[in-house]
Amino acid sequence: MMKTTIYDQFQCIADKCPMTCCKGWAIRADGGIYDKWKSQEETSYLCEQVTYKKEDDVNIYHMKADSCKACVMLDDKGLCEIVKRHGDEFLSDTCASFPRKHNQIMVLAEDETETVVMHEYSMSGACPAVLMLVKNLGTTPILAIPEKCTENKNFPMEYQVRNAVIELMQKREYTIEERLILAFALLQECLACEWEDDVYDCIAVYQDDENLLDTVALWKNMTFEEEEAFAEVCETWLDVTVFYKEEEMYRPYLNELAGYVEQADSNRTDFEKMISNWKCFKNDWKKYDTYWENVLVSEIFADCISEDLVYLTEAFQSIMMEYVMTRITVFMQQEMTRECVSLEALHDYVSLFIRMIGHNTDGMAEYWEENFEDSILEKEYFYLLLQ
Repeated sequence: MMKTTIYDQFQCIADKCPMTCCKGWAIRADGGIYDKWKSQEETSYLCEQVTYKKEDDVNIYHMKADSCKACVMLDDKGLCEIVKRHGDEFLSDTCASFPRKHNQIMVLAEDETETVVMHEYSMSGACPAVLMLVKNLGTTPILAIPEKCTENKNFPMEYQVRNAVIELMQKREYTIEERLILAFALLQECLACEWEDDVYDCIAVYQDDENLLDTVALWKNMTFEEEEAFAEVCETWLDVTVFYKEEEMYRPYLNELAGYVEQADSNRTDFEKMISNWKCFKNDWKKYDTYWENVLVSEIFADCISEDLVYLTEAFQSIMMEYVMTRITVFMQQEMTRECVSLEALHDYVSLFIRMIGHNTDGMAEYWEENFEDSILEKEYFYLLLQ
């Protein structure tokens, strides 16, 4: 079993949460809880509060939502009517578990005669309360991967790749941008491998300190026009937020800022001034490196799990985009208001983009496919976004 260091510390802050998990997305009501509601007279009315559709002859239930995309069982104080009236035991698995995440990894036993299940437990940064726990870690790593999980080939190959990515993300002698680049370079090389043993050879190369230094040096020698790089990040931000900025939950965070970004993009005089400020901001942003390490490692640990290296890489790209979009949002917000963004507001923005991007990897893959004819980004473009 593996779990992040904050897993057992989490407690829902309910109505005190600035970004309730009961609003902004479809909330699954698993079939088991639907049957439980239906079986008892005092809870049978809850069955009228769901919608359902059939998938492969199975009923899939979701809670109904109001015009603001909030669950109909959320009261005006931000509390759940189901919990108030009937207790936690009548919550669906989705509501009872979020933001907890549980992965099950099938592992070949040491005698190679059977498979066993390894359980992993993590927390989603889509919840601001989770990010407060991350912040409170300070310099303590959020996760330690045992050697048996990185050196034992009885574990699935894709699982080994994910663990190698996590190890790269925890190398504090590099900046967060450099670590993301190293991890993406590893994934690119793994994707190019024809045989599984070649993947393990790639992992070994990226465990060599000299190779890491050479890879970072190669990236630093790549030159991009600063204005081009900044403009591309701004345009990507507008693309990512275009459907969200008008939604009730996201509007306070994005709507006004979207107008500011559009105006800045069209006014090249102000744009040039911004680029100068952007350089100073990125230098100051390094103070969050340890915080971001733990946020990103937690997301990678939870979401970069797949038997398909392509999907694993798409998930990693989405996590990278969470970082890039949060960084430019905080900068633009400070430019617009001429005030520093508080740590609490930073948590909100991180949660915002994890919801918009991390919980929509398939949508991001479609976006990349549509714009670049491939869901896997070119190294040069990946580097460009991190400038």
